[in-house]
Amino acid sequence: MIAEIPIVALTADHAFEGTVRVDRRLQDILSDPITGFLPMFDVSVVRLSDPDTTVVELAESTVVKSTLAAVIINSDGHEVPAQRHVNLTIKAGLPVFLATAGYEMRGWIHVGQAKDSQIEVLTLELKPFFPVTNAQIQVPGDPSEPMEVPVVLVNRDLLSVFSFDAPA
Repeated sequence: MIAEIPIVALTADHAFEGTVRVDRRLQDILSDPITGFLPMFDVSVVRLSDPDTTVVELAESTVVKSTLAAVIINSDGHEVPAQRHVNLTIKAGLPVFLATAGYEMRGWIHVGQAKDSQIEVLTLELKPFFPVTNAQIQVPGDPSEPMEVPVVLVNRDLLSVFSFDAPA
């Protein structure tokens, strides 16, 4: 069954708000090495340097996955790690702070076992796109309040900092 999920795809310079069509978890689609592209539909493009102005509206577009810093899921019905039904193992919640291309984030990651090493979590627990729940997203230099989202999928390859930290 194909479902449409509203998302905001974030790159270092732009935000692409639209929908994606999925036949499995969005995290698995983003982490899939078979294709480097994410098709989006009914897309509004905004520059981060001028977030109040829409650059263009597109019926269909393709985003290069390797340029995505993160993808915000704008749907309450999408699976978050704490609600997994297929994986009955208890997931430990760890508060994190991270910086990625154009963004700073705080929130929670969920791992199979509590880990002491941040490197161990990054290499052994997290997929190429990993979920951060109860996230706060801030654009550096933007004086407005951080955006709060239930779940954001973060591109591990574009991280510049990853730290266990208490969310603000």
